[in-house]
Formats: sequence, C-alpha cells, structure tokens
Amino acid sequence: MSGILGTLDYSDEAAFDAALEVLSPYGGDGSFSSKSERVQLGLQYLRIRNDAPTVQTIVDNERLAVVADAIIDNRMDLSKLVGCDSTVSDSALLANLFNKFGLGFVDYIDGDFAIAIFDKATAKLHLVKDHIGSRPLYWRRKGAQILFSTDIRTLMAFRDFDWEIDEVALARFVMGPNRAPEKALFKDVYEVPPGHCVSIDRTAQNTTCWWDPSDAPDVRYANETEYIDRFRDITERAIKTQAQSILPVGSHISGGFDSSAVTYFARASLKSAYSWSPALNETYPD
Repeated sequence: MSGILGTLDYSDEAAFDAALEVLSPYGGDGSFSSKSERVQLGLQYLRIRNDAPTVQTIVDNERLAVVADAIIDNRMDLSKLVGCDSTVSDSALLANLFNKFGLGFVDYIDGDFAIAIFDKATAKLHLVKDHIGSRPLYWRRKGAQILFSTDIRTLMAFRDFDWEIDEVALARFVMGPNRAPEKALFKDVYEVPPGHCVSIDRTAQNTTCWWDPSDAPDVRYANETEYIDRFRDITERAIKTQAQSILPVGSHISGGFDSSAVTYFARASLKSAYSWSPALNETYPD
C-alpha cells in the first residue's frame, strides 16, 4: 500500500513537506511531490504487484492534477481503452480515463484505489474511493483550504489546524465497533465512504455514490451446475489477481469454507506461498 497526500489553496510548503515525511513508512520505491499554483500533491510509492509500473509519478498539467494510491487489476484493458501505453504510471492512466469519461471514469476500473483529481477547468477537487473502501481517504477543510490523505496522522502534521476529538463519533464507535464508522474520530475530519466520490470547491462539497451492491445486475443461469461453475471461475480469477505480488504471499486459515477456498486457489496460482492457522496457545494446544 502506498500513501498519498494533498492540499488545495494551502501555501505553507514547509508544513506540506513535513506531512509528506510522515507518510514515508508507506514508501520504499520512491517519494514524489508536485506543487503548483493552487494544489500540492505528494506520493510515497510502494510497488507490490508484478504488473505495477516500475516508475510512479504525479500528473500536474494544464488540465488536471492527479495522485493515486491504487492497485489496478484491469490495467491492460484500460490502456487500450484510452490508447496509452500500459506501463504508464497509475496517475497518468487515470488522467487519461478522466479526460475521456469525466467522473464516469471510475466505472471502468477494477481494483483497489484512493484517487484525488483536481480539475483545473472546473476548479473542483474530486476524492474517489473504490467499491468496498479497501483504501482509506480522509479530508478536512478550513475555509477555502483543503487537506486530504490516506493516513489521518499525516493531516495532523499540519499544526495550524485544530485537532479535537469528536466525542459523538467516538461514542458511536465504542457502541458499535464492528460497524464502519460514519466519520473520523476528529472534529471536522471526514472519510470518503466506499463507492463514493466527494467533490469539493472553494465554497461547498458534494458527496455522490457511484457504486452500490444493490445496483448489481440480476444474473440468472440455466441450472445449478452453471451457477457453481461461474462462482468458481469468479472466485479463482479474483484470488489469482490479488495474489500477483512481488512480495511473499500468505493466507490465514481459520478453518471455514472461505479461508480454505482462498488458500487453495492462491496456492494453485503461485509457485511460492505459505499458510498458517491460529498460533499455539491455551485454546489451541495442539
């Protein structure tokens, strides 16, 4: 997982540089920043996929400023769709998609992502999160100033903002810790919801849902065997895609059907993998 950071209408470059340094544990394959008239963007890049670009960049041109923490599963298909090289950076690929489809670009992406796009033509910042929210993306505003990052600790590096615990949000979390929190635990700090886009300008913000599981098409097959075959195919392809890593891949087996199936398919698609059960303890003495 990489880490991203950005500001809009915020001029303190020293504070931005300090905040980007807070993100350094996410990096390992490069630290990047871009500072233009209104927007500052930062990226700490970690390459974990075989098909990920070896060189990552931030896009900042006359039309767009783009930074992303993304693992794009259908990179080849997207590059053909927009007519660019498949080895371009995530930000460049996403910029091409946005230029072609506008905010509808997100409908074409398979993968995990937290994306920030500043559209200079409309003077709007768009913060977009993937279908299930596998990547965090927090934001905060003070007047016209906007901060955003994939790690809330990065935002707290901006010392000229007040950071106060939101007691209502904290109480809701304590009462239901297994539910996804509705907002961050600090006042005036918000997280982009899964499958949503937050569009922000100097005076207002608007949150729209671009994906919801209830909107999935109604699929019907002829018989039980076709359902089984299709389910197996989708499961196998999803796990094989996620297992494409230049790092060691492991699977934790709890003993249920899902973790056992994940481990089976992952092992089948990898030359090297490992799995583990609960560690030796009083509950599991054997």
